[in-house]
Amino acid sequence: MKSGTITKVGLAMGGVAHKPWKLTKAEEFLTGKKPTASNFEEAAEMEMKDAKPFEANKYKVEMGKNAIVRALTQAYEREV
Repeated sequence: MKSGTITKVGLAMGGVAHKPWKLTKAEEFLTGKKPTASNFEEAAEMEMKDAKPFEANKYKVEMGKNAIVRALTQAYEREV
């Protein structure tokens, strides 16, 4: 963070694919943006929109979005 703007962000999720999933779309989207709830939610939505869950685990897409937003929020709160 610099002057209230995200200058660098690194995100990955484990346990959602056969290997850790690097969240490059969300990283690129957030770089240069303000750390707001709406930006965090948009980044999560953007990242999870291409997820291809099975019928029995579709709920995990929403859980993934929530996990991304929560992690970003907690990281930001530690910075301020």
